[in-house]
Amino acid sequence: MPDSTSSSALEHARAVAARQSFGPHFEHRATDARAVELLADRRIQLHPHAQWQLPTEMTWTEDPFSNRNWAAQLHMLRWLEPARRVALAGDEGARALWVEHARSWVEHNPPGASRSVWAWSDMVEAVRGFVLVAGLLIVDDAGWVLRALEQHGEWLEDDQHLGRANHALHQHEALFVIGTALRRDRWVALGRSRLQALLDESYDEQGVNAEGSPAYHDLNYRWWSRALRRLELEGEPPLPHAERVAAAPLALAHATRPDGEYESIGDGDGGRPRSLDHPATKYVASDGADGEPPADLVAVFDRGYVFGRSGWGETDRRLVEETFYSISFGSGRRVHGHADGGSLTYFAGGRPWVVDPGKYIYGEHPVRDLVLKRASHNVVHVPGRRHDRSCVVELVARATTSGTDHFVFEDRGYAGVVLRRSVTFDRRTEALVVVDHVEADGEIEAQQRWLFAPDVDVTLEGEDRLALTSPHGSTRMHMLAGGDVRLVRGQTEPHEGWKATGWGKAEPATQASVSRRGRRMTFAAVLVPPALSSTTVSGLDGTGLDSPEGLRLDLGVNGVVTAPPARQQHGVATDEGHAAGDEVLGTPGSGPQGSEVWPAVAGAKAAAWSATADPSVRLHAAEELRGRFGPFLTQDRDLGLRAAIADLTAAAPEDEQSGRVPLIAWSGDDAPRVRDVPLCSFAGVPRTFLPPQEPTVVTLDLGALTLPTLYSPGTSPVLTVLLHGALDRAKTTLPRFERVRTHAAFGGPVLAIGDPTLDLDRGLRLGWYLGTKPLDLPVVIAEWVRAVAEGCGARDIVVAGGSGGGFAAMHVASMLEGSTVFAVNPQTDLDGYFPRLVRPALDAVFGTGSAPRERTSVLDRVRATGASFRLFYVQNSGDRVHVERHRDPFLRELHEQRGSVEVRSVVIDSGPGHVGPKPAEYERLWRECIDMLGSSR
Repeated sequence: MPDSTSSSALEHARAVAARQSFGPHFEHRATDARAVELLADRRIQLHPHAQWQLPTEMTWTEDPFSNRNWAAQLHMLRWLEPARRVALAGDEGARALWVEHARSWVEHNPPGASRSVWAWSDMVEAVRGFVLVAGLLIVDDAGWVLRALEQHGEWLEDDQHLGRANHALHQHEALFVIGTALRRDRWVALGRSRLQALLDESYDEQGVNAEGSPAYHDLNYRWWSRALRRLELEGEPPLPHAERVAAAPLALAHATRPDGEYESIGDGDGGRPRSLDHPATKYVASDGADGEPPADLVAVFDRGYVFGRSGWGETDRRLVEETFYSISFGSGRRVHGHADGGSLTYFAGGRPWVVDPGKYIYGEHPVRDLVLKRASHNVVHVPGRRHDRSCVVELVARATTSGTDHFVFEDRGYAGVVLRRSVTFDRRTEALVVVDHVEADGEIEAQQRWLFAPDVDVTLEGEDRLALTSPHGSTRMHMLAGGDVRLVRGQTEPHEGWKATGWGKAEPATQASVSRRGRRMTFAAVLVPPALSSTTVSGLDGTGLDSPEGLRLDLGVNGVVTAPPARQQHGVATDEGHAAGDEVLGTPGSGPQGSEVWPAVAGAKAAAWSATADPSVRLHAAEELRGRFGPFLTQDRDLGLRAAIADLTAAAPEDEQSGRVPLIAWSGDDAPRVRDVPLCSFAGVPRTFLPPQEPTVVTLDLGALTLPTLYSPGTSPVLTVLLHGALDRAKTTLPRFERVRTHAAFGGPVLAIGDPTLDLDRGLRLGWYLGTKPLDLPVVIAEWVRAVAEGCGARDIVVAGGSGGGFAAMHVASMLEGSTVFAVNPQTDLDGYFPRLVRPALDAVFGTGSAPRERTSVLDRVRATGASFRLFYVQNSGDRVHVERHRDPFLRELHEQRGSVEVRSVVIDSGPGHVGPKPAEYERLWRECIDMLGSSR
């Protein structure tokens, strides 16, 4: 055995200690000096507990709060760290304090013979091992520390002392560090091999940890990152599969609610993804001001989580205003998980409504017992029957489209009972529909349980609706009538109706239970966001629930929500954890090529124009498109086929979300209208345009696409051209015309232009007016704007748009000499924007080929045209993504080019994220822009 007391061995051990003394508990803090003052006065505070006075002589059996967490922290000795750090700066008093207490612990607690059960409990001894290693940097007589480290290494080497999950992680990395410091190669190798085995057990390929709680996913990511860093610092090669840890932040971003808090599932009471260096976690932690959102709106993780939302705050809507839901499934025996298989949460209107009960504390307490119970979660509970924690709640079916997420779960945890839960999230209404079918081997009572946030007051309205009211808004839960509804809040005998809100903290929260009796029962509930709180929900009855077509709910003017039948066998879970028969529409690369579709569409329309008065020619052309490309008409990315068929047949789709309204007025049709406005159409861009005297939708057939525009007459000498930004496709029926009323009130004339690029793929939220690969749409728009300006006698042209509309406005203006651009928070280079939005658009427009830079970069377009125009550039300072990636580099390079673009840059403060000005501020900025136009003459 190497001599660990030699000078060279001590020098080596101290070098290891210097490298390995890192992490939040071992790095300098501003509070260190104050902590040492308290320790000198024999006072310590082990958070989250109160301050405590140390006795004159410690026995190390002290437990003043009768709390396992406090006792464990006492024996970890991490509370000595401030003294060590202050001692490193030369403070002899601090060094003496560290030596006094550390040596006292060592003398009173020999391995296996301590009077406290916590002294050598798993993980506690590992953390203390790091404290002792770090202490080598300040002790003069290191012999006792080195002997103590020998004891810790021998203890950690013994398999009988190993804990599990993160406790084992701390033990393995401590064994590795102690072995490295003491030059014990066996311990080094054993620590590494154990870390490898635990890594494979702890993380799957999706980067999700096995412990059953987003809060512990966060902690484990930090702990594992630290452990991997320890290996790296000692020259060890990376562990196989270490990339799984690197994938963890993406999963954590999905587990974060729109308010930036982790969803409380299992042992967790919230928390935020602070200081995680990953674009996705930066985005959710900054309210969308920084970083980059994940690519998907819904994520399913094999370890038992579904996280879905309405959006990532990209449609001039703050991230916190989006709607979010979570569902837990899978194993009931996760280390920090609860009996919550099938449980869900719901967040809408900036706040949580349906919540998880949380953690409370570790140890014996009625509230801790409560939060662990299945009946405290948002599940179906069967009183009188034990739910088997070893049961795996399976995800048996999944279907996702651009507007709907649908999941079916099966739970056989109660003997003789099958629970089948269907959950549907409708992205258009942001309603969450939950249908539970219960089948039992005899008559039973079953309860559908719901726990609401503590500040939500719950009252029963009739027998089928709960009114939910908080200080910040209100909404409703609609239920299937006929159940026995019971509301409990803050009850103590027994405990029921509590939500844990922090360590040892709990607040009264309403627990609702809807009870039914029988062998076959059905429960249903519909949660709507606050915006729909007054909406009447019809169709929620037994007939619809048992229909083979599924449930069809009418939410009035807000639309229809459909949920497939939960009783139907949708599929069986595969080895990968996804349901067989999963339906994911619009898979890139699975549809037709633009080189096939666009000529066919243009040919069909040309045939229709040649016989415009004969509808049979148009119908025949539409049938030919259906016959040739029929299989692709159900996909999200159909490259404009649905839109072309709607134009040819002049028939609106049954479901407007699957297409758009017809936009070509063929001769012979009966005075067609769009949204109660007259419609007129041209085959291409007309050479001359006689403006109508009333608002009119004017469309241009461009072959592959139909360009929709809305002209509103006015008396101003300025023609305002309006281009729109990102859309929530689940809520928007094309075409989209933005801010028409606002600008019409300024005097008009106004030409609002919808982006036909969105017709290529119903999943696109932004198309940037790119057109198609052969059709450079801004060129055509500029030609059309010139014709309209000449027709109405406009003296000036202002092209206005926000976000993607601002990007397109600058492209169009670069081909309109002397025009003005009013751009709000625009993108300037698509290479600098979020791939989740850009990639689908580029794929739809350009296929697998690369996009020409002058179509994806404003600077490249400006260089190519050499045009002279004015730019009124408005930027929200809280949108750091656009400030740093778009505005700053764009304006810098534009200035360096010394071109002929006159720029006025205006900074506003609309708060964090991609948010534009409010109406009053928008009007002020617009008038400032018009003043700029006048002063430049």
